[in-house]
Amino acid sequence: MININKRPREYSTSVQSGGVHPHGPYNVPKRPRGHNPNNATRFSNSIFNIPIQTQNSQIHQMTNNTASVPLLVKPYASDWHSKYMPGSPMFVSRSASGGKTPLHKMADIPQLNHMLLQGVRPTTGEGIEGIEGIGSSVDGLLDKYNFFGIYRNNMGQQVFGSRRTQQSILNFDVYGRSKISNLFSGGQKRLSKGMHVGLAVVEIPRTESIKDMNGVRVEFRDGVPFVWQIRPTLNGKLIHSSKALTSSHPIRYHIPLGIVSHAVSPPADHAQIFEALRDSDRLAALPQIEILML
Repeated sequence: MININKRPREYSTSVQSGGVHPHGPYNVPKRPRGHNPNNATRFSNSIFNIPIQTQNSQIHQMTNNTASVPLLVKPYASDWHSKYMPGSPMFVSRSASGGKTPLHKMADIPQLNHMLLQGVRPTTGEGIEGIEGIGSSVDGLLDKYNFFGIYRNNMGQQVFGSRRTQQSILNFDVYGRSKISNLFSGGQKRLSKGMHVGLAVVEIPRTESIKDMNGVRVEFRDGVPFVWQIRPTLNGKLIHSSKALTSSHPIRYHIPLGIVSHAVSPPADHAQIFEALRDSDRLAALPQIEILML
């Protein structure tokens, strides 16, 4: 935490000697005309040998610092919020954020994909896990949820009232260095520094066989031609080389996450990545990479 009542310590890169003031001079005094540059003894112990001094007002180290934001997360009746793990990209609900309540309704990628599938089924409303369905449209998904950041850590739980409802304070990286689950190694043996990673909202037609997190084939209600799903991207393109992860689906919305800065862990195969898009536990089990968030 930054203490606003404490003045940052001033640093100097000068070489200080006896009797030299720590804050001056900033410019080299002009040497007299006709001096001989080879005769160094002429200027020994004189004013012309005072070193240049600079003052740095930087109050933090010259590194890629991380900006993290804590949020008080609203618990789910299905206890889904307990499945969130560090390294998971998180979305926040617009309707349940701010306003009169300090609680924020969050969702990870598997939960958001599940809610999108619930929105196209014949029976809408609450699902078997107590998660409502949302429509695959701008007025549905994009009007209700925004990408917020990457889950960093749980800062603790607070217990209110006699019902002992647990409300967790979660910390999210929103800028700078962050670790994220490696969903992006499809088509690449290993990721390289400088690659751009992101998420995409893709349109999957009802003609394809789509299964939910329980392995049950999703039945579309009449009049619904497609469903939106969240998929990973690498350099702005969908990863592919398997039937489950294909690049033929049109991208309706793209979310840039950041640039790869460190990726030495072995990549996951495509089956593991596909399962991680439907299961929060599988998502947490993926190896992690380090990115610089945009």
